[in-house]
Amino acid sequence: MTAVKAQPFRVLLYAHVDLNVIDGSAFFVAGAASLLTSAPGVQVDVVAATPITRSVVVQEMLVNDRVTVTDPFADPGLAVHKPEFEGARRMDEGMAASALDHYLDRAAYDVVIVRSTEVADELAQRRPDLGRRLCVYVTGVVAADAPIGEEALARLERLVVGEATLLCQTPEMRDHLGALLRANGSTTRLAVMSPSVPAENEAILPGTDGPLVLAYTGKFAPAWHTVEMLAAFKEAASAGADLRMLVAGDHFKRAPEWPTFGAEVRYLLESHPGISWRGAVTRAEARQLVSSAHAGIGWRHPSLDTSLELSTKLLEHGVLGRPCVINPTAMHQRLFGADYPLFASSMTEFVALLGRMASDRGLVRAAAETAVDVAEGYTYERVFRDVFPTLVDAALGDSPPRGDISASVRALVTSDERLVTRDGWTVAWLADSADAARVLAASQARDELHAVERMGPFVRWSSDGATPSSAGRTTVPTLELVVDVLAAERSAGTGAAKASAGEVGPTTVVHDAAGRLGLVPAAEPARDARDAPGVSGATGTPRSSSPRSERAGTPRTADATLRTEIEHLSADLARQVKETQRLKDRYEALSGSRLGRLQLSYWEMRSRRRRRPPTDDTSAVT
Repeated sequence: MTAVKAQPFRVLLYAHVDLNVIDGSAFFVAGAASLLTSAPGVQVDVVAATPITRSVVVQEMLVNDRVTVTDPFADPGLAVHKPEFEGARRMDEGMAASALDHYLDRAAYDVVIVRSTEVADELAQRRPDLGRRLCVYVTGVVAADAPIGEEALARLERLVVGEATLLCQTPEMRDHLGALLRANGSTTRLAVMSPSVPAENEAILPGTDGPLVLAYTGKFAPAWHTVEMLAAFKEAASAGADLRMLVAGDHFKRAPEWPTFGAEVRYLLESHPGISWRGAVTRAEARQLVSSAHAGIGWRHPSLDTSLELSTKLLEHGVLGRPCVINPTAMHQRLFGADYPLFASSMTEFVALLGRMASDRGLVRAAAETAVDVAEGYTYERVFRDVFPTLVDAALGDSPPRGDISASVRALVTSDERLVTRDGWTVAWLADSADAARVLAASQARDELHAVERMGPFVRWSSDGATPSSAGRTTVPTLELVVDVLAAERSAGTGAAKASAGEVGPTTVVHDAAGRLGLVPAAEPARDARDAPGVSGATGTPRSSSPRSERAGTPRTADATLRTEIEHLSADLARQVKETQRLKDRYEALSGSRLGRLQLSYWEMRSRRRRRPPTDDTSAVT
């Protein structure tokens, strides 16, 4: 039997975001990698935009055997070819494009997906040969009524002229951006790459017993109504609603116009016995937290009502059978229906809604059923069907004799068929190993095959002696061998994690000699408070894991390692002193605010009554 090398469809993925931060932008990277590798035959290589110091975001990718993550700041080979990376700890858009240019020279990629129009613009100027293969996940066009700056528009127009493929998060964004570019005389290649979530076998709707448990996962920001959300919870609880809240996240968005914002949020998180703040958690842990609640909170400032983006949070909750309190925006009404019961337009409505949810669990279950229906349209399989034909088009370009595979792929993903034959060419979609038998049963080809070519989970061949294309990647003798190879590859790899996957356990990241990341079990917590996991200091501020343990396994000499550790420890100490002073300043500013005075009166009253706080109930809801 002739040996066959099954070459995967390779994607280079980059987002100009910090993968150490609990934020939707960071989880976009993990989600996109999981989406693309949810089908066999796809390999995703991620390049990080910042030094990776903890595993909370990247863990999901590092347990996926078809995803690699490279920390360019720990790659000595990059610094050799790109001197600007020598000793660097951060990079701007130009350096990011330079790094991607380097990795494109080191391996062959079918497409490059870049989440940053600035970085994509820089890369396109360095690599005009990319053309359609440069797939730009558009950012900066966030609201229908927000004007786009001249510089941002010029970048998009340059990308369009260079034939880049523009990926938009929603149909609303695609239509808005298309109209904007056409108005300026540009013809566009636009497609939708929706947010996606792993499917659950069966969503379990929330129970009806016990207090109403709410979940909030994500960043803390003024536009995310963080202070208003926590204040409304306290107001509804004070009015008699039996409520609990589970909160995960440790990313505080800096707000120059609201200097006491971070201190106020921390104060509210820590000042009510019904609120349990978990700090930074992995995506898998966030799912478990959401599953242990009745409903989530996605309520935001009215300034975001015209947003062209869809929060992945709504889908993450929906696939787990949990609804979210949200604003009645045009997009939300299109997806959830105008009669969705958990809409809130104001603080007053939000407080009243929490009271109704606590007393009427039928309201919550009805909303949960709607949320499940919505999320079913955004599972990995559904979104893969939508986006992969676009990536195939981008990878193939205009080269004719390969263009026919694109039409066949589109025909397959829009139907329940697994095999299509046109003009002597056959294309099969092998979504799992069981498809091998189905393909064999459906095909009559038993002769020698020609011009066999892979495109991720799709394989094309000719069995009638058609002229092989110059791009054909291998030739094999029989169809049985083709499906045997693909079936073996599928069974050998785990690919993207399932939604119900359990916790991997506490981990820390290590780097190999080329800066590629791996996971190792986290060491036991050190006696030094600086190395204690989860919460640091009396303020209860969640923090990242110890940089010292994160760097375990990095090849260095003993003296160099010691000097580096001393430098990092000194830098850590300086950062902690600065953070302590910043928190002190914010608390002092808070103490003079109206909220601070009210909170002080509340605690004085509690102290006089000497009443013990009730036990926090964080058990799972059945």
